[in-house]
Amino acid sequence: MKIAASIFLSSVTSVSAFAGMQIVDNTTITQVFVNGGVDTANPGTTCLQISSPVSSECTNAVIAIPNNNKQLLAAALTAKSIGSNIWFYYETTGSFHCPGITLTPCSVISISIK
Repeated sequence: MKIAASIFLSSVTSVSAFAGMQIVDNTTITQVFVNGGVDTANPGTTCLQISSPVSSECTNAVIAIPNNNKQLLAAALTAKSIGSNIWFYYETTGSFHCPGITLTPCSVISISIK
């Protein structure tokens, strides 16, 4: 829970700073797709899938964790393992490869475990 609190607290900013970003509330993580980095045969981005589709842009409700960010991955794995609802910011301005799953423009910026 310490990780979630620090991720949430570090994301508290004025709403105007998040123009173009969107908020999702009260959804759960159904799957976490952990992918290797540049030292693997098929490098890609770690991604998560949520229970509620958030945007038609986010193919199959899959959201990327940019740069395989360790703090966001830890929060996603924690939320998945305890079945907790989450709240998060995401944006749809990238291009992320989730090997074997999909390509998605959606990426998570901040996760809060409820």
